[in-house]
Amino acid sequence: MFSCKETRKYVKENIRGKAGTIFGYAVLFFIFRGLINGFLSQFDGLFGFLFPVLAAAATTPIQVGLFRIVTNILNGKKPSFGMLFEDYKYFVNLFVIGLVCNLVIQAGYRIYIVGILLDYIYIGILYFFIYNSNLSLGDFFNKAFEKVKDYFSECVILELSYAWPMILTVIVYVILFVTMAIAAAATNIDKFTNLENVESLIPILTSFIPLVILTIVFFIVLIVLVVIIAPRQLLAEAKFYSVFATTISEPKKQNQPSQTTGSFCPNCGSKVDGQFCSNCGNKIN
Repeated sequence: MFSCKETRKYVKENIRGKAGTIFGYAVLFFIFRGLINGFLSQFDGLFGFLFPVLAAAATTPIQVGLFRIVTNILNGKKPSFGMLFEDYKYFVNLFVIGLVCNLVIQAGYRIYIVGILLDYIYIGILYFFIYNSNLSLGDFFNKAFEKVKDYFSECVILELSYAWPMILTVIVYVILFVTMAIAAAATNIDKFTNLENVESLIPILTSFIPLVILTIVFFIVLIVLVVIIAPRQLLAEAKFYSVFATTISEPKKQNQPSQTTGSFCPNCGSKVDGQFCSNCGNKIN
């Protein structure tokens, strides 16, 4: 089984020269997903509580597009901006996949940890689609969920191994903020009870300045961590999930020649090893 340790080692040895490109495409993904969600938000009232799920389903192709870009970078191929939107040609299938999975994820977030674990599974399912985009929806779900059993435990360890600095930063911030807020309130309790005018409120507000400074420092640290960790996490996901998203082999027809390795995709011209192009998802006959 391909492990979290092997994945992290690979990323450490191969992230040089790739982090900036991956982060740039990730930023573009969030910008365009935000724009699409903003456009769809005008219909929020029609769908009520289902809107977040429908919005996530509608933007599933662009998420697959980001993963396809990172997969290209992983394989040493040059990505392009247009790849973010190429998977809209599979819109119906990806909308259904996104709808089903996000309904389950939304229900899972009633117990927060369960929702996070389901999100990790969802990433693997989308990577599985990159390599198996020609499967019918029934076959896709059956075979994708078979793969979940293979990678679930290691994928949780992998995701947490990158997320823990940000989680720890949030925990430390909350503890410090609450402690400092209580201390400031306790110190100024007499001033609160003897407020006479607006001028007497100013000394109280100045005692909370350290909380403002702490919050600013927290956001700066969080942004730095995101810039450092996000490209590494995305490359790690591409490497890890691609191992488990191998093409499902189909029975050979009689007298059908075997697939030649190292062929080229007639759709985009990329080199292909297998039955499907990892760049555009086209099936190689």
